[in-house]
Formats: sequence, C-alpha cells, structure tokens
Amino acid sequence: MAKSPGAARGPDNVQRSVEMEHHLNECASICFRDKAGEVLLDHLRSITVMKAQSPPLDSLTLAHAEGARWLVAVLIQRIELGRKGLPPLGK
Repeated sequence: MAKSPGAARGPDNVQRSVEMEHHLNECASICFRDKAGEVLLDHLRSITVMKAQSPPLDSLTLAHAEGARWLVAVLIQRIELGRKGLPPLGK
C-alpha cells in the first residue's frame, strides 16, 4: 500500500493520518497519566507482558496470550509517544 501524504503507521502498524496518530497517542497518555492509570497499566503488564506461559499450552491459549501481550505493548507505546509528543513511528 502506497503511503499518502500526511499518513503514518502507528504502533499497531495501521496507516492513519499523522493527526489521528497524534490524537490516539495523546488520548492514551491522558488516560494513564494519574495514579489510577499507573495502577491499571501495571496490572495489565503483570497479566500479559510479564506473565510466563507454562506447558502444557494449546495453540489457541497461546495465541490468545500473545494477542493480549501485543495489545498491551501497543498501548504502552502509544502512552510513551503521547507523553513525549513524538510523531508516529512509521512517518
């Protein structure tokens, strides 16, 4: 897919306008900037990114766990980009 002017790919690898990417990043950083947001983000990390899966593990359970990890990782990237006011990753 050709990049259109003013388009960028965010942490989720979806092409959107630069303005929309900035908006999504800003929204993520606002949602998680206070103590309650930090507590929730720490909890999400603990049940996804930091959780080791143990055998026996069927492929559907593993796919679900990896999808959850990916989603939390995207959220963390958006929060950091929003806090730093950085442009989208794939600009």
